Amino acid sequence: MQLPFLRKKTRIPAQAPAWNALQAARLGVISAVSVLMALSLVFLYRNFYQTIIQARAVIVLKQEVALENIDLALASRVAAIHGYKITAIIREPIPDPFKSEPFPAPPASAEEPLDAAGAGQE
Repeated sequence: MQLPFLRKKTRIPAQAPAWNALQAARLGVISAVSVLMALSLVFLYRNFYQTIIQARAVIVLKQEVALENIDLALASRVAAIHGYKITAIIREPIPDPFKSEPFPAPPASAEEPLDAAGAGQE
């Protein structure tokens, strides 16, 4: 008597499914769509988001602009006077008026200096 559940079954090794044309087309479509989505996000970031940020910065800067007109003639005169003040008119160096003179040296004595032994030079 043979019982069906006691029989040794022979197994056929499973083979990896071969790529068929449908799977290759699916992969191509998915990769093309993902590339198009990435490019559209880059386009939106550059052309819309950064433009909105720049517009907000312009609005903030317009609020902080001084409302007074600048007198350009006065500004040019002040720049000329400042330029005159910082140019060197005197080319040679100016002596320091606060420089103190060095202390005078003591007068030389008539005696001859003694050497280490205490004897005079002969």
